[in-house]
Amino acid sequence: MNAQQISELRKYLPNCYKEEIGLSEDFDDSFFSWPTNATPKIIEDKEEHESEKLFDRDIDEIILDTRVEDEEILDTADSIADSLGVDQPFPGKPGSDNGNVTVDTLAFYLPYHVFKPQLWGIYLLVEGVASLAQKYRKIEPTLNGLESVRLAKAFLFYHESFHNCVETFATRMEISNRIPFYNSGVRFLYQTTQPYVRGSKLFHEEAFANKYATEKATEYFDKNVRKGGKKFSKTIINISIRQNGLPLYKDSLEMSTSMRSKDYLEKISEFQEEIYQTSLSKLLSRLPANVWKEFSFAMRGNLPLGSICSYITSKQSKIAQRARLGGLLFKTKKLETYLSKLGATFDKSGVHQKKIVLNGRKTDLPINRDIDPHTATQIIKKLNLLQQDGKRHNFTTLRNTILRG
Repeated sequence: MNAQQISELRKYLPNCYKEEIGLSEDFDDSFFSWPTNATPKIIEDKEEHESEKLFDRDIDEIILDTRVEDEEILDTADSIADSLGVDQPFPGKPGSDNGNVTVDTLAFYLPYHVFKPQLWGIYLLVEGVASLAQKYRKIEPTLNGLESVRLAKAFLFYHESFHNCVETFATRMEISNRIPFYNSGVRFLYQTTQPYVRGSKLFHEEAFANKYATEKATEYFDKNVRKGGKKFSKTIINISIRQNGLPLYKDSLEMSTSMRSKDYLEKISEFQEEIYQTSLSKLLSRLPANVWKEFSFAMRGNLPLGSICSYITSKQSKIAQRARLGGLLFKTKKLETYLSKLGATFDKSGVHQKKIVLNGRKTDLPINRDIDPHTATQIIKKLNLLQQDGKRHNFTTLRNTILRG
């Protein structure tokens, strides 16, 4: 799924989408937001996503040295929610739950059914990653700093990516049925605090998101962080959920078997069927259960790994001030304006916002958010920007020139 595909969906299925919420000047000016690759080694198409490796630098070191309190997280998360101006809940909505810190306070997902494509995606709150890593190390002191950060990032990323999986499922139903599924069935069930179906408990989307995140994050930890560490990391995550989760999130602990088990597959199928049936019932029609059972709808997402995932924090947050992020990051628009003056042209990119072409050299221009120092350095090196007018320029001086526009 990309911005063009989302625009086409909005064009042909207008009844399935609400009014878009886009980037306001206030949001853009109030928050640092820069791309990251939360799970850099879990990439199926290595060639297509080769440049994603650029996005996972620098900030980990900042997080390693950070200690945050819940009040600090709540302030930033709630200010983000207020800036987005969304009143009604949706899966992955940022902010606190009546003053409580949840997984979606530490990270959040903005669905394309509600937001413009350039805002859609997963956001990891810097304070949220730091806080969760801090809790993991308290649960298991043998977990070192980098391991705790990677496990926290992976868990938060996969929790939010499950919300994308649900939105993708709803989209497939909308394409085939031409009626709303996300803004009817999905959001209705999400806003129903503890739904019950046919006399048996239907697990909430947040419970499935926690279960999905637990399984995927521990697989990632085992393959890429600590060999043989799946059971070890799963114990840490489950203890954290039990200690810090609200009831809806803790329900994931009742799904003790793997995502490949018959029990889990039946639970997730029931959840998908209820989305379908709830959406149809709003149009006074229902699909017979025996017909539904003839279909198989796998819960798969459509996020390109890494490219639609960003770190985010308020420019006024304590961590932004301590780390002097304003002196490290700058916006893609500033770089594009500067390169345009040098005669650069911009082609379509298969992964990022655009491909820059300057004096026979090429590199990708990341999505329209802040750029971290490592990414900026790579772009400047690939375009040979330090060598201009027969002179070699200092990186810091060049960066300040770009910032001034």
